[in-house]
Amino acid sequence: MRNVNNALTKNRRILKNTYQSTPPPHQVPVEDLMQEGYVFRYHTHFLNEEPKGYGCYDYGVLLQPAGMCTIVQCEGTRIKKENSFSISLHNGAQP
Repeated sequence: MRNVNNALTKNRRILKNTYQSTPPPHQVPVEDLMQEGYVFRYHTHFLNEEPKGYGCYDYGVLLQPAGMCTIVQCEGTRIKKENSFSISLHNGAQP
């Protein structure tokens, strides 16, 4: 149980640091997260969003085409409101 909690804590730290260090829409290559030590099999919940997303406490990652992902802040299984604008722009929707 301690190993799983350590992995989740590390994943959250990686997501938070990446979110804070990248400009909106907070996109990075999946490979960059993995090089930091992010392990996709450890997550606390799934995000009810398209594209497919995984949550790790109060941050999440949405998998994009071509090996990219978008880091978001989340509240439970939903993306926080302030992230919705950048996500909809990425998906091609008009504000």
